[in-house]
Amino acid sequence: LNILFQTTYTDVYCGYRAFSRVAYDRIQPVSPGMEFNLELAINAGLAHLKMTEIPIQLHERKGESKLRTFRDGWRSLRMMLIYCPNKVFLLPGIMAIVLGLGAHFLSLAGLVRFHGEPLGTVTGIFGTIFSVTGFQILNLWLHAKTYSWSRRFDADNPNLVRFYDWFKLETGLFLGLLLLLAGGAILSVLVFDWVQSDFGPLRTPEWVSFGATLVIVGAGTIFSSLFISAMSMKKSSWT
Repeated sequence: LNILFQTTYTDVYCGYRAFSRVAYDRIQPVSPGMEFNLELAINAGLAHLKMTEIPIQLHERKGESKLRTFRDGWRSLRMMLIYCPNKVFLLPGIMAIVLGLGAHFLSLAGLVRFHGEPLGTVTGIFGTIFSVTGFQILNLWLHAKTYSWSRRFDADNPNLVRFYDWFKLETGLFLGLLLLLAGGAILSVLVFDWVQSDFGPLRTPEWVSFGATLVIVGAGTIFSSLFISAMSMKKSSWT
């Protein structure tokens, strides 16, 4: 936890906590189970609250502990991963996008061959898989960052401030529609060519996967923009 969130805790599961109402309102905990203590510690760090640990005397427990090492350890790890989207979503998403775009480039350029035969179709399929997967992961990252920003944990992050100054719902809709139309145009040409050839083998099957990628990413961008726009609304927008 200290590595992920740059905190200096020595014990985050001590059940005795004291905080002011103002601090509680800034922490805004929502977890119902044992993750509650962990969320208090994480959110307090993200909110840059002043914290002090006071040593306590630990007495030997009477009775059997209800904790389970694997089950409760995983719940704690899951909570920490959810709260650090840069490490969980951003890097894997970028890697997947790069692999996907690279595969599409190799496929469309005809650079992947085996015994002289082009493997554009298979390479293009992998390009779509990696591109769409990377796009979805980056979407999750942006949603997580938007949630953090909406709760003001990242309100002073200059990169986020610049992004939300630039991002408008219309921008996302325009980009999504542009990708959607581009992919639709490619697929329309391919379908027309397919019909003209009496439904024979496509001459350029690698373009099918690329066009499908554009359509999927374009549609995802449109709906993601609607969601992000709703999440990033400030309270003043409603008054």
